[in-house]
Amino acid sequence: MNKKLIILVFALTFIALALAQPPSFHQFYGEVRYDDAGLVTDPFYVRAFLNNTLVEETIIDQSYLGHYGYSPVFLVEGGRDGDIIIFSIDNRFSTNYTFVEEETLELTLIYYPNGSLVCPDYDGDSYSPLGGTCGAADCNDRNAAIHPGAIENCATPYDDNCNGLPNENPPCGVLPDDDDGGGGSTSSSCGAGCVLPKTSFNVDNETLVITVEQGQSGSATFTVSNPTSISRYDVYVSLALSWASLDTNSFKLGPGESRTIAVTVSPDVNIELGSYVDTIKVWTSTSEQREVPLSVNVVSPGSIFDIVVDIPKADLNIWPGELLHASFVMTRLVGVSEEEANVSVDYFIKDSKDNEIFRTSEIRNIPSEDKFDKEFLLPKGIPNGKYVLVSQVVYDDGEKTAVASKWFDVGPKKLDTLRWIIILLILLIAIVSIIISIVIHYRNKAKLPINVQARVQNPATNS
Repeated sequence: MNKKLIILVFALTFIALALAQPPSFHQFYGEVRYDDAGLVTDPFYVRAFLNNTLVEETIIDQSYLGHYGYSPVFLVEGGRDGDIIIFSIDNRFSTNYTFVEEETLELTLIYYPNGSLVCPDYDGDSYSPLGGTCGAADCNDRNAAIHPGAIENCATPYDDNCNGLPNENPPCGVLPDDDDGGGGSTSSSCGAGCVLPKTSFNVDNETLVITVEQGQSGSATFTVSNPTSISRYDVYVSLALSWASLDTNSFKLGPGESRTIAVTVSPDVNIELGSYVDTIKVWTSTSEQREVPLSVNVVSPGSIFDIVVDIPKADLNIWPGELLHASFVMTRLVGVSEEEANVSVDYFIKDSKDNEIFRTSEIRNIPSEDKFDKEFLLPKGIPNGKYVLVSQVVYDDGEKTAVASKWFDVGPKKLDTLRWIIILLILLIAIVSIIISIVIHYRNKAKLPINVQARVQNPATNS
């Protein structure tokens, strides 16, 4: 076999393995204690999450009260250095831990009975069996193909879309259209060969930003559309922010129809200046759910400063631990003194649940127009999702504020898909090269005269 070809094959395989970066693991064990330090003796579940996906669970050991991970072993796999493992006890947030290297670790977990709820998702389909505040309930959290909004598979006896009706009509039969508009449940005249779309509805805006003066009202809109040509849905919309409202909380959406919903915010003079984040929830009678993160910037009436923030297209989707690049334009009204132009500028990042991830501040002197760029290093352990970069100018001894914000995504991007395609192509080339080398070797051997083949196979006869 050609030695150069063998070296090439080994080199390609080595490069592919290096690019693949196999995941590491951790084995955990230790005590489970209440936040007042007492041992937890209830048989609660201990769960570990990576990238919002449930990866391992065990139960508090009844043989060693108040302990976990002794029997059975609690092994968390699939993480990489820098990833954050989020633990929960009885579906409540507990302790976080950062992957460093493969190891066995004794780790005490804290149980907060009144803590925030964690939404388990064992099959990684973004739906939790808990339902309620965790969104539409997953009726089978061990099968990623079964969840609210999934396409009903007529070849199985399961309730694939979790609406309580296995193999319902449509798509597994024919029902007359609900022409009177009553009932609001999914209906169809879908016949043989009809294929329902993967989603029952679309939302045109993935994020919203509203900037409004304190004591005034501001608004924004988003549109919900039904891409099907056969189905009719009840659509429900909710928003938690107490001084925000929607022009409707429920409506019917027929085949091919759309509905624009207005979001109005009215911060009175008692609402503090600054940035607020909330999430608009949209779901249908099929239990499929969408979320529209909303950023509200409450600014001072008659502000003498203005600020605009922008993020370049290349940074609108980045990984944890990467640099976020942003550009800013700050202006002040003509006639404002140089002393008044010395202001405090805050920069911070929030997630879609209004949790602050990062903050930094500086003092700047703002001329009539100030254009500049800044970089922000994202924490390595933040979960994938939508985040908002906020910049606010605080002046007049902290009494007045100007605010601007911009949404961006943290998580996988197209480049990662391309990376894995390259890895697979390298491996494929290596395999094909090996096969070709073997074929060439045996073809050349077959062409040798019989007496030469005998000498090759039995070198002793050559002496």
